[in-house]
Amino acid sequence: MSQLPALHLDHVVVHIDDDPAILADLKARLAAVDVPFESDGGKGTRGFKAGNIWIGRQYLEIIRILRPDGGGWVERWVARHHLGKRGLYCLFLKTDRLDDLIAHLRAAGIETSAPERVTYRAFFGLFRKTMPWRMLYLPPIPGTDLELGFIQYDPDPRDVMKAHMVPNADANGITGIHDARLRLPLTDDARDLLRRIFPDATATADALTVPLEAGSIRIETADAMHADLYAKTEGAAGNAGTVTLENVTLHVRPTSDA
Repeated sequence: MSQLPALHLDHVVVHIDDDPAILADLKARLAAVDVPFESDGGKGTRGFKAGNIWIGRQYLEIIRILRPDGGGWVERWVARHHLGKRGLYCLFLKTDRLDDLIAHLRAAGIETSAPERVTYRAFFGLFRKTMPWRMLYLPPIPGTDLELGFIQYDPDPRDVMKAHMVPNADANGITGIHDARLRLPLTDDARDLLRRIFPDATATADALTVPLEAGSIRIETADAMHADLYAKTEGAAGNAGTVTLENVTLHVRPTSDA
């Protein structure tokens, strides 16, 4: 079996209602733990809008659907949104060797499509914008509708991407999201798929722990899905606390408590 390339947490996709009151409340609760948020700071069209909660190089991508067709957003996710699904849709892991990752997955008997690039029309449909990364999705984890995604960013010697990661909690000493805990129904089929994706995972009767290059993902058995993301704040900087949006909770805690 091909070796699994190094992986890092990258971002999670969370769908919410298009409601200014929800956004205002979220912004206020994030500000209380020194995490800035601008709801219109991410990509979007007339059909969808993303707001990114940046914490170092990791982020929560908060998605609102503005028109029935979703305006270029992922079609199956738009359909799921219209069925009333809110909350966590996908957890993305970053790699610098996406093609090697595909080889590993296929050797493990997991079929994948070719990597794709996000392309959508911007500026009132006059221009087509292509994002500087390739990515792929896996089918939902059995027993859930949660997808895992993998992303590789284009080489960026000038670190231009960093300029777009604003506003960013790292200005307040919150250095990044390093660990995650997923609670979901761990059926036998789910365990089998996850062990094939992550052969280095350690297993107990009620959990799998996936080691990452920096941090880990602990996947626990539960009746309902919930994600906990753990961000570290250096020293006394920032206010420790938690913020929950739908079925995702961000925990900000001092490094000494990690």
